[in-house]
Amino acid sequence: MPLEITQEYKRLGKHGSHCYRARLGPIDVICPTKAEARDALMKVVEGALSGEWTPALFLYGIQYALVYRNPHGWAFQFGNIANGCRFDVSIGLGDINRDDAIRSTKMHLAQSAWPALNGLDLLAGDHDAILDHLHWIGFQRAYIAAIEGQEDVDDHKAHTYACRHADEDDFLMADELIARDAARLAMRPF
Repeated sequence: MPLEITQEYKRLGKHGSHCYRARLGPIDVICPTKAEARDALMKVVEGALSGEWTPALFLYGIQYALVYRNPHGWAFQFGNIANGCRFDVSIGLGDINRDDAIRSTKMHLAQSAWPALNGLDLLAGDHDAILDHLHWIGFQRAYIAAIEGQEDVDDHKAHTYACRHADEDDFLMADELIARDAARLAMRPF
């Protein structure tokens, strides 16, 4: 697989300019000069070949997710066990570390399993993730309450209501309130 550097013309509004695309297999970059394109490509290749590459697989309810790294960064594929081994969604997470990719994947799994499962057991030990997820649950319940409570509420009004009321205790259940308080306590500096 040889290194290719080609000159291209990019149209930007009324004007255009020449740029260079450096490509090595599936990896490519675009820069204003040939030297910058080659240097940027080598930086991407070096980054792609270094660091951790260990994938992770998570099963939660009837959902599963595979976290993996490709030359462009971390990504995850997400699916439903009922669909067999076919992934329904593939999401690129970009240039983040493995721990952040796993956290993002777990948050996505927890949200997709709601309301059948509240996701707290999946996020156990990650206090920030628990608080973020409980805020998300509160938002969902407040939005639903706004839509179901009145006939003249449109999506915009329901969204505004949910934004204002997502953190109210009324929209969390007892186990969620306990988890929220425990997460807040664990985060307090002593």
